[in-house]
Amino acid sequence: MLHKYRKFIIIAAVLIFISIAWGIYYSVFVFHISSTTPNTSSVSRYAPVIRIHFNKELAGQKVEVTGDVVKSSEVQSENKTLVVYLNELDLEKNADYDFTITSISSKSGDVIKNETISFTTSDIPFSELSEEDQKVVLDTQQSKKSELYSDIIFQYLPYSTLAYSIEAQEPVSDVPNVKVIITATLSAADIRIDRNGILEKSYSDARAYLASLKDVSLPNYDIQYEVIEPSLY
Repeated sequence: MLHKYRKFIIIAAVLIFISIAWGIYYSVFVFHISSTTPNTSSVSRYAPVIRIHFNKELAGQKVEVTGDVVKSSEVQSENKTLVVYLNELDLEKNADYDFTITSISSKSGDVIKNETISFTTSDIPFSELSEEDQKVVLDTQQSKKSELYSDIIFQYLPYSTLAYSIEAQEPVSDVPNVKVIITATLSAADIRIDRNGILEKSYSDARAYLASLKDVSLPNYDIQYEVIEPSLY
């Protein structure tokens, strides 16, 4: 009986050793995707970028990415990250999408072919985005706006999340400053939980977004606050 138990323990130990050895070998030697930023289960529609991190250095720009939602892609300077830029106008909230890395090579000559990346979109408040993704939002907003507006803030607005929206209005003759309207949208659940607290958080997040805008000085604007109450019917 003791001999049987000893044999079982030896076999189990060998299997564990093989499993650990394979894990180390795979992690170090097999060319693969190690992680993505952000997690593909929650990709912001307002920061439509996915960074795909590999365990080996990539071979320059030798990469092909295909998919209806793909705008462009590039290998980042550290050479272990593939950055995929998505077409934000094609993305709906809480929807599933995918694209395919048709071919990508490591500097050591390994190749990954036809690797499909699936992701789900979500509406993440600006204040909860990473610093990197906040920059993407600002750059995207700026690139979409015409430079013909009289004030730089029109390059960033309108802007909206699930909790609030911000728009700007050109000044009129008797009001010299550009009017900036922050509108918070409340749900029935918000009213039941903490109306005032949720309202203030929406306003605070909106002000934080405005304060983050390059070359925008908030004291120069007529900031007004509005609220959309939930329907009782």
